[in-house]
Amino acid sequence: MRRFGWLVMIAAVLALAAACGGDDDDGGANDGGATSDTAADAAEGADQPAPDGAWSGELEDGSTLAVRLDVAADDPAVAPFAELRDRFGVDDPVTWIVGEITVPDGTDGTGRFVTFLAEGADPLDDDPLDPDDGISNAAFACSQLDGWFAALAEATEDDVAAYNAVFTDACGGQTLQVLAPGGATTTYVMVYPGPLPDFATVRAGLATELTQ
Repeated sequence: MRRFGWLVMIAAVLALAAACGGDDDDGGANDGGATSDTAADAAEGADQPAPDGAWSGELEDGSTLAVRLDVAADDPAVAPFAELRDRFGVDDPVTWIVGEITVPDGTDGTGRFVTFLAEGADPLDDDPLDPDDGISNAAFACSQLDGWFAALAEATEDDVAAYNAVFTDACGGQTLQVLAPGGATTTYVMVYPGPLPDFATVRAGLATELTQ
């Protein structure tokens, strides 16, 4: 079956998943290989230091974020995405990034993308068409799924099943953002095109500067 036919099938599966989403007992979807701990575990983890080498900070809603850069492809959070790229024959180099966000109880949180700033760069001056402006971002891995799938000249039934498995399990059934429930720690995956740039500052989105 040609790719168009499989894309139609995917659209039907995704529409069905969206229609049934309100009956999910876990209370919310996660993005980017997201997993959540219990509220008690999250509260205990909030008092622990960030993983070695991680960049971390507190967001404006009181959430804490720890980001690991240049994570191996066989990391448990990254592996489903790396394996899918390999399956689809996507060979452009990328750098994997893993975020862990702990959200206060009673708050609806979201994971944040990562911005890399060169010395003296202002994130508000970002020009997406200028790769040399000293400002670049990592994307949520789940937002890249359709682009990776499009690399296939012709998709098999197994390819579609592999796509749907990552979309449903690792991405929690959505690709636009990382939903992070209150009272829990959510792990999600980001991807940067090519090697990481030379940078002086790492930010969570535009607002929060992360430090090691």
